[in-house]
Amino acid sequence: MDYTAFGTSAKLPPLWGVDFCVSPAGSCYVEDDLLEMLWKKDRPVYEAVFDKIGVITSWTPEQAKRSHHFKPLGDGLMELRLSVGAEVRFIGFMSYDAPSPIFYVLCGFRKKTNKLPQKYLKLARRRREIINEIRGPTK
Repeated sequence: MDYTAFGTSAKLPPLWGVDFCVSPAGSCYVEDDLLEMLWKKDRPVYEAVFDKIGVITSWTPEQAKRSHHFKPLGDGLMELRLSVGAEVRFIGFMSYDAPSPIFYVLCGFRKKTNKLPQKYLKLARRRREIINEIRGPTK
């Protein structure tokens, strides 16, 4: 990743992570929802998503949460908002159980309207319930 546009040419290490949650059956929720489609049909957007995530994770979690990239949705869920030639959104939650914070992504989609489609919020809540049943609530 090239960080020269952000005032430094050094590659900054991530201060926290982004993890795409896996279903009990072993498939990645977000890959099924969004990433596979982007990989096949819009590779520049796919690559830009991960470049942008790399930049955001080089900030402290507090800086990231205060930025325009995160929007609280209630119930501990947050929307990670990325403009990468297309509007890409991830819904997930921040966990502080590990040595460094992790943003667990529960679902992803391309945003096409001004409002957050409620079906994705319901989907994220349902998936978080499944995860909490398996591993217990996170901090």
